[in-house]
Amino acid sequence: MKKRVVRWMLSAAIAVGISVLSGMTVQASKMSLTPSLSADDISRFLRDAASQMAAEAETEANQKYTEYLSSFPTGKVENLQVIDRNVDSVTLFWSNEKVHNAEFFKVDYWMYSNATGTKQTVYLTKNASAGTGKSQVIDNPTSVFELSGLNQGTYTVQITAGNYDSSAPDGRRYEKDALGKVGSNYASITVAPEPSAPTEVNFRTLESGYCSLTVDGVNTCDDTYGVEAVLYDCYKQKEVATFRVDKYQRASGVNLKSDQVVNNRFYGVKTRAYVLDGTTRIYSDWSDMSYAGSKMNSIAPSQKNKQITLKWKAVKGATNYSIYISKSKNRGYKKVVTTQNLSQKIKKYNGKALKSDTSYYVKVVANYHKGGDIYKVSSVAKRVTIG
Repeated sequence: MKKRVVRWMLSAAIAVGISVLSGMTVQASKMSLTPSLSADDISRFLRDAASQMAAEAETEANQKYTEYLSSFPTGKVENLQVIDRNVDSVTLFWSNEKVHNAEFFKVDYWMYSNATGTKQTVYLTKNASAGTGKSQVIDNPTSVFELSGLNQGTYTVQITAGNYDSSAPDGRRYEKDALGKVGSNYASITVAPEPSAPTEVNFRTLESGYCSLTVDGVNTCDDTYGVEAVLYDCYKQKEVATFRVDKYQRASGVNLKSDQVVNNRFYGVKTRAYVLDGTTRIYSDWSDMSYAGSKMNSIAPSQKNKQITLKWKAVKGATNYSIYISKSKNRGYKKVVTTQNLSQKIKKYNGKALKSDTSYYVKVVANYHKGGDIYKVSSVAKRVTIG
């Protein structure tokens, strides 16, 4: 802008000089006088006039440009931080003490994991209506603003001070940095809303020394999201292990190797999602507790006098046991009885006495009753042939 002003004033100076000289020549001609100005005089006059007017033009241009730049907002917001989170919003706080000449703040934000994605913008102005969370963000020494409508994920947020200028491309101009570069002196922060609680938790594997979980309802599109799980021993009635994975992917699950996991026992597990804010974990609420029995030890059936005798080891935490019998390994099981004992005699199948030279399959199912639900774990079926 400064260069344009100087060029215009130089042109004006030259035009005025020529006009003055032309007037002098014309006047001398009317008086029938021989002009006393030589070509050198005219050239020197033009140079001096142009030089003087150029200096005056540059001084005036500098003054106008200084006034123009001084009207820009200066300084940037400081102490930008998150002071509250919900599952679809974050509340930001910042200081305005070093921001001057601002009429609005421009808040740009986009998904951190998708830098090429759509950038969204909110303008916070003095005239924002009450109740929107946008009013009084300019004049106050500090500002608090709720950025809402967010998805689960991490966002980059940039805040730039600005004011209005009808000559600017979009009618707005922004603070300049120490080098005078406009719009580059912003405050920036990476934020994430509070994670949503997992919707469902299932045991993949639960056997001596090892536990594996599948957790649904957790954001897996952003590598700043993780899952924490707490294992509960239903027999000891206490939490026995905590484990987590920082970059959760459903295909990989959440896995624990621990001597706290043993066979023949019922366990519960609860999980919560978290997002990493630097090195700090921001947690969701806990999921509901899910229960399952670890792998049952083998049962030991025997037969004598056309009856089967079953014995098994106690499943710690079990409420009771259901005994099943079938002629097929994989289908057709009939429940014989539900008992709290650790042995059972079977004399009938499908209401009829067991037959000689006939094979039967038997299994034991341990039951755990909790809150009106029944959780089960089954032994491997064993074959018994009646002699």
